[in-house]
Amino acid sequence: MASLSCVASLSAELYGNAKVQTLGHGPLAHLTWLAGGWRGEEGAAIVEEWWSLPVSDTMFGIRQRYTGESSLNHLWMRIESKGDRSLLSVQFTAQTEAVVYTEVERSTERIAFENPSQVFPQRIEYWRAKDGSLHGRFSLLKASSSAQSREQRWVWLPL
Repeated sequence: MASLSCVASLSAELYGNAKVQTLGHGPLAHLTWLAGGWRGEEGAAIVEEWWSLPVSDTMFGIRQRYTGESSLNHLWMRIESKGDRSLLSVQFTAQTEAVVYTEVERSTERIAFENPSQVFPQRIEYWRAKDGSLHGRFSLLKASSSAQSREQRWVWLPL
């Protein structure tokens, strides 16, 4: 946990969310709003997600969910520019290979990716609200009674 705190302090100094808007460049510059550290709660767990600045055609992210000193799970993420779309690769905690999602929606401070062959989530969305918070959603593509119960939403604040 000490190393996460060290990364958090360094990232806050280097990538403070107010400064990030002017630093990203390349084909993913439209995603500078995602860069930096984000934190929220899921029940008793704390969730932190960190995104690097978009440099050239790549951004990297990591998410850690923990309680006290115990890490519950984590995700490794990468967004890469591929032509006029981007790809989100996510390596979930227990998987050996990353799952790749294709960009399907983009606006000023919103992006969505889909992979219909994935069991869950099939859609991953991020958007930044006017108050500066980061919102996200994991969901299925088809509307059904089970789809709504499988949906996961979050709201995180900048660190």
